[in-house]
Amino acid sequence: VPMMPPTEGLSLGALLGLPKVDKKLTDQMLAMTTAFQNREHEKLLTLYARLPQEHQSSRTFYLLRLQSLMALQSDPSHEKAYLEALEHAPKILGSDSATDLLMLDRQILNQDFAGAVRSLARVGELIGGDAYLTVLQSNMKIKMGDFKAAEELCRKAEKEEPDLVTLVDLRLLLNASRKDYAAMVDELRSFKKQYGVTMGREELDQPEYAGFLNSKEFAQWLLENGR
Repeated sequence: VPMMPPTEGLSLGALLGLPKVDKKLTDQMLAMTTAFQNREHEKLLTLYARLPQEHQSSRTFYLLRLQSLMALQSDPSHEKAYLEALEHAPKILGSDSATDLLMLDRQILNQDFAGAVRSLARVGELIGGDAYLTVLQSNMKIKMGDFKAAEELCRKAEKEEPDLVTLVDLRLLLNASRKDYAAMVDELRSFKKQYGVTMGREELDQPEYAGFLNSKEFAQWLLENGR
């Protein structure tokens, strides 16, 4: 039986053709994963910043950082870093529906509503259509002031999934945005008939509905419901 030749400094893994494990990198991965599990997002970002540049763009480390930045979105000091991370998503993650949804977040934060509509359309094509995605496209069109396109998308979503609850919010927002307060009251009546709930000032206390809340139509709606 032939003897195995001397292997000065050669590990068993190398002999078997296995890649060399970087212990330091493994420890960094463990530390970041632990920080994420413990919701120590600031700590995770600090650990990420200490990584060698070539590892910062690896899929695993990138996703850990991105998820922590998502968790910290309520803190304005992290918004710039979050947008920068999203910018690199297509290069690191590739082009697919998940990446398009990530880019959607970036587009909305940058108020690129036209870009958001395109991203939503691509995702819809990839998954074979979805009423909620159509609702989101309509919302973007409202933000752009294109009420005609928003209504067309609203009608499309109604055909795709007539009972989708978010359609109520969409129709209210669309009518409030174009100041069609009579149509808003009609929507409130339909909602009350279907769900047995009367929406009043408290339920509609949002900036988008300020004009409606000060309108004669809303005053009449309150009288109609004994409020």
